[in-house]
Amino acid sequence: MIVFVNGGFKTGSTWLFTCVRFLTGGQPVPDHFQREGWGNSGVAEDRLPEFLAELGPADEITYAKSHIDDPVLRELLTGDVNTRTLLMHRNAPDIVLSAYHHRIRHGELDPSVSFEEFFWRDDQPSGRSTLRGIASYREAWAEPHDRVWATSFERFSEDHLGELERLRAFFGFTVKPGALDWIAERTEFGNWKAQTGSDHLRTGRVGEGAERCDEDMLQLIDESVPPIDDAWFA
Repeated sequence: MIVFVNGGFKTGSTWLFTCVRFLTGGQPVPDHFQREGWGNSGVAEDRLPEFLAELGPADEITYAKSHIDDPVLRELLTGDVNTRTLLMHRNAPDIVLSAYHHRIRHGELDPSVSFEEFFWRDDQPSGRSTLRGIASYREAWAEPHDRVWATSFERFSEDHLGELERLRAFFGFTVKPGALDWIAERTEFGNWKAQTGSDHLRTGRVGEGAERCDEDMLQLIDESVPPIDDAWFA
């Protein structure tokens, strides 16, 4: 079986990916399929059909991280009986703020550019281009599917153990007593951040983005991005 942790950009998909590694005990993408320049286990999109054909029927679980928002590739993943796709959503203002810090950290945006300037600028990367990416992702995965599971950064933060249990049930796994509690404690955001020491992880505080946005920004976000549908988490 193949498990794709297919979160939107800056939704917290790396967090979900870490949990999946603990929960499944699977293996990363083999070297000959590994996406070049990709920090996590991942597959180049043009090699997906070949990858699914070779690894899907195997007894072992192979996990991969991705940000797929192409409807054609969505159909490819959902149409494969050996593939499970996990989605990670997040409120749009927090995504935009996280994207702002990400672009600065990776040298794609000058640190002198303010958050407000980033949001409204015409050049990419920008807040407005980030909103287009959020909309594209939500639209591509809006239709529920039996082999697709969805959560959100907010749900993972508010009830981490409960979401892990829901994910376990989706896979149909049986785990040893106490194992899920151990995974939940180890991957709780604050503990995980302390363990990694990575500057990739910032505050993880829900609602910080909305605090940084003025009314005009929030209005554009509401107009540009489809709302999160609770039915996705049923």
